[in-house]
Amino acid sequence: DKMSKLRCYERNYGREKLLQLVRIGREERKLEATGTEGISVKEIRLRDVLKEHYDASKKYIDGLHASIPGETVKKTFSIRNHLRLL
Repeated sequence: DKMSKLRCYERNYGREKLLQLVRIGREERKLEATGTEGISVKEIRLRDVLKEHYDASKKYIDGLHASIPGETVKKTFSIRNHLRLL
């Protein structure tokens, strides 16, 4: 059924219009596949993402600090953790 519609379209409007119709259809399918129409692009720095992740996991990190014995181990863990944020 679709092929017959395409043949009729080609007879009525010519091959160039048919190719243009196919190109437009492909572009529309690409837009539909992404699902990102109307969403504004926001620039995000990696440092901000890491900081947000750190803030979200702070409770878990504090729990690790409480369970690790010894001041030296706690300091080492804390320094390594803060260096990752730089």
